[in-house]
Amino acid sequence: DAALLARRCVDSLRASIAGPITLTFEGREREAWVAVSVHQLEQVIVNLVRNAENALKGRTSGRIAVSVSTMGSDAARQVLLAVEDDGPGIKRENLDKLFVPFFTTSPQGTGLGLSICQKIVEAHDGRMEVATEEGRFARFTIILPFAKNQTV
Repeated sequence: DAALLARRCVDSLRASIAGPITLTFEGREREAWVAVSVHQLEQVIVNLVRNAENALKGRTSGRIAVSVSTMGSDAARQVLLAVEDDGPGIKRENLDKLFVPFFTTSPQGTGLGLSICQKIVEAHDGRMEVATEEGRFARFTIILPFAKNQTV
């Protein structure tokens, strides 16, 4: 259950989020089933939230929102897990380099986080999309195939 996993990640990260940043979760449990490695998807969520936190450092306030939803129907149904912040966004000239190993705009970063996230998502037959507007927000969306016939 992607929603349950994401909620647990948010709950565990909330206490460690620095400063005046709010971390929220939105999603309905038992509706977003995926066939993934729990630990690997956790790694992706944590990395994206930490990246959002870093983007908000030095601001007087900030918001990070994690959401899980589904779209489509039947065989085309997909699970969308998004991490969005209201930080500075991503510069247009950096968009094509985001998932390139060792590319970073952070002095303390290695440039491996997003490329590892992308590889994990792709290994589970998914993809990652980025939406951003400079000065307003950045949103990373993980899109995974819906796993049918799950029971709780």
